Amino acid sequence: MKNLNYFFTSIVLVSLFGCSQPQRNQEKNADSITNATSGLKPVKQCYVSRFEKDSASLTINTASTGEITGQLFIKYHEIEPLTLESELNVGKIEGKFKGDTLFANYNFTTGGRNKTQYTNPMAFLRKGDTLIIGVGVIINYMGRSYFDKKIPLDFKRSKFHFKPVDCK
Repeated sequence: MKNLNYFFTSIVLVSLFGCSQPQRNQEKNADSITNATSGLKPVKQCYVSRFEKDSASLTINTASTGEITGQLFIKYHEIEPLTLESELNVGKIEGKFKGDTLFANYNFTTGGRNKTQYTNPMAFLRKGDTLIIGVGVIINYMGRSYFDKKIPLDFKRSKFHFKPVDCK
């Protein structure tokens, strides 16, 4: 008799937990469908910046979740005095705003003929409609680059102050 009670109790428990799990997934799927059909599109913003002979352009897409993706192009005029070729950094950014600062990873290639790929942290301070790149100390740990948390980011020494432009 005891074995029969354990058997029925285990069946009831399995049924209760088994039935409630798909319902949670159905709720999540319903939310996803609502978000997908609600017409929320990523917001696209474009920016440009110049500093002396250097120039940069930034495009960011803000998803409804707050996630940021985009592209950043930086053209440095004559990095090394002996080269006539300009240095071009081309890559993608991914990140999220924390308060008024966008923290992102910049995965980019650099170089003329021999392209090298890098991933660096980036920080952009939003002041009005302007985005200012932060200058900070980058440390490498276990193959990844991070801003040194012991040294604050400096937005006053920044070369690039991005102003909004119409996206093409």
